[in-house]
Amino acid sequence: TKMQTKSPTPKPTPTPSPTDNPSTSAPTSAPTSDTLILPPIPTTLTCPTILAKSTEIDPTTTLHYEIVPSNDPPESSTNNGLLCGRLETQSHDGWVGLAISQNLLMPRSEAIIGIPMDDSVLKYDLSSYDAAGGVTVMEERKQTLRNASIYTNEDGTTIMEFTKLLVEEDEIPIREEGVNIFLYARGGDFLGLHWYRRSYKKDFAEDNFVPELSCPDVLYMSTVLENMNATLHYAIVPSTSPESRNGILCGRLEAKHDGYISIAFSRTVSMVGAEAIIGLPSDDSVLKYTLNDYNVGDVFPMREDRQTLRDTSFDMDEDGRTIMEFTKLLVEDWQIPIMEDGENIFLYAAGGYELGVHSAHLSFTKDFAEDVPVPSVEEEELELPAKDCSK
Repeated sequence: TKMQTKSPTPKPTPTPSPTDNPSTSAPTSAPTSDTLILPPIPTTLTCPTILAKSTEIDPTTTLHYEIVPSNDPPESSTNNGLLCGRLETQSHDGWVGLAISQNLLMPRSEAIIGIPMDDSVLKYDLSSYDAAGGVTVMEERKQTLRNASIYTNEDGTTIMEFTKLLVEEDEIPIREEGVNIFLYARGGDFLGLHWYRRSYKKDFAEDNFVPELSCPDVLYMSTVLENMNATLHYAIVPSTSPESRNGILCGRLEAKHDGYISIAFSRTVSMVGAEAIIGLPSDDSVLKYTLNDYNVGDVFPMREDRQTLRDTSFDMDEDGRTIMEFTKLLVEDWQIPIMEDGENIFLYAAGGYELGVHSAHLSFTKDFAEDVPVPSVEEEELELPAKDCSK
């Protein structure tokens, strides 16, 4: 059975910059949200607990994010999505800002600026480089950020979190598909001339690109599920490049059983909230399911755009074994990630011919980083003893 932060550095001293460098002035007042009426938004849209995607803006700054697309029809008034963001800047305890631009320039851009000194995260209009009034807080009705916060942790990293609608009236839209232009800047304790700035472009549609990864012919690694007469054979194929940030789990679940079998991914060892791959003998299907509760009526196939399994098969052989094969991405939007390094919680279950109450179940944990690599045939041949020609 086989079962950065950096230390703070001295704060830089602002120096005069050329006239074409943008500068800002502190707002005279910040809006309150007591009477703020937020725009319509689908109540089903929320940010995931883990922001799995990230963009390194510079060696000390990273934007962790997720794009949450709308679930509503295009003609709906709530057809909108979210940008969930966490901007982390190491060795810095002043203000930070992330702006959306149309042309890589500060004028006519729109920014989210967080100021740790007054715990504010607000939306600003960047109308010009004029220090006297080129940066102003948007009017109250446009302060639509959700889950906004800013703080500096013990390691000296300033962290700004926010949730923003992708499309808002009279504002630059954030495109789910197509090039977006972002401007990043940081400065001192109070909003003023930035000490550093940088621009970059981002097409969020490119996040879904995954290079063609293939499973090995033989799945050498295996985990025997005790007292279940079942074994999970598997291989973890890591990402081929940092840009894709994804790999695949190649699996073959075998059980001495003549009904459905499943393997689920959980955060808490509980079935509730877990996500399963279930093979059904009634139609030989292998699909992904959401387990909302312990009742069979609360177990649903995931929607079509999340049925991303590849190389699936379901079979019952003459020896009484049920075999389910699948290939799954390690990290997928809105799904529990499978970690290459770290503890994963798995749930096994088996039941009848149709999907129903399971007759057997087991939970187990697995850290794939603890697997001992299996030598290739070539490596094994190199270890053969040399022939003794002296006799």
